[in-house]
Amino acid sequence: MAATLLVVVVFQAFVGGVYPVGSSSMAPTLRPGDHVLVLYDTSVPERGEVVVVQGVGPDPLVKRVVALPNEELAITSGGDLLVDRAYLPLDPRALPQVLILDTDRTGFDPHFSWPGAEGGADSMEVVLDGQAEDPRDPEAVLVLKNGVHDGYLEASGQVRFGQCAVGDARVSVHLNFLGEQGRAVLRLSDQGDIFEVELDWQGGSPSAGSLRRVTIKGDQQEFHESEAFEWAMPEGALCLTLANFDNRVALLIDSQQVAHFEYSKTSRQQVDAGAHRFSIGVSGAPLRVGRLRIWRDLHYTSRGRFAVDHAVRLEPDELFLLGDNSDHSTDSREYGSVKIERMIGRAAWIIWPPSRFGRVSGPGEGLGDGCQH
Repeated sequence: MAATLLVVVVFQAFVGGVYPVGSSSMAPTLRPGDHVLVLYDTSVPERGEVVVVQGVGPDPLVKRVVALPNEELAITSGGDLLVDRAYLPLDPRALPQVLILDTDRTGFDPHFSWPGAEGGADSMEVVLDGQAEDPRDPEAVLVLKNGVHDGYLEASGQVRFGQCAVGDARVSVHLNFLGEQGRAVLRLSDQGDIFEVELDWQGGSPSAGSLRRVTIKGDQQEFHESEAFEWAMPEGALCLTLANFDNRVALLIDSQQVAHFEYSKTSRQQVDAGAHRFSIGVSGAPLRVGRLRIWRDLHYTSRGRFAVDHAVRLEPDELFLLGDNSDHSTDSREYGSVKIERMIGRAAWIIWPPSRFGRVSGPGEGLGDGCQH
């Protein structure tokens, strides 16, 4: 007993300690009631690491590092980060994406509408009948009803809806083509830009596809960036992933990137946040739609003043820290940058409650393309 106590004392003195999470400011990464093992370390962290620092009050703060020493940071009106006056690198591994919907856990209803489709309210899949002449016909497509928001999916499978619309998103979906010939169109929109995937298939022949950006002015469509590709008709379901993060659009089919392009955010229009964000349509043959998941980017609301109403240039010994649950987080937007010397360490593991046991997500973790089960 004495030896065990000695090990605990030595560990807490030199290696790490356990800290309770008392707020929802880091949800869904960390939630109230979690107890986190923090490993002592005061070296300069990587962008995206979750750290614990001595707070402005009596309690330590648990936040994510978003800007590093000597960098300039600004938060855009759309909730994105500008580091040294540029969006973060195209690879979004530094800041994890947040799952907001998984139809294997929620079903398709009440999150989607699908006129002309078969399937009950608790269906894990739906079948679009393909009878429409145009796969973009709004009366014949599966449509996401509640938009992309700054909420998250609870472990129970319940969607916790957020209050703010989020632009950057990633969708993965399993598609099973039930006829020899047809056309499917998937659309993911963001503030007036529509990122459209068109898949034409004909049994026994190489299949054609395209990824493009479309804007609509009045009743006119304007076509911008476009990339054509070929794809092979699978024997079973095809997994398609469409992502729009930090002005880069990418399309993957069965985990292989088949098309991508970059575009300028200066071309974006301000539109109704409640407008359709994602839809699937088909013509010529039925299409079975299976597991569909949606992730959103970390989104930072315009509260506070640091990096919000003016850019912040960090000193060589400073970090800028933000909470993942931005609308419910008091962080560097209010109290400014934090000296590295105030770091206690890195949040490494959730050790309590048992149902939450696991590593605290950091840079590059949990970034599968959505096709893995």
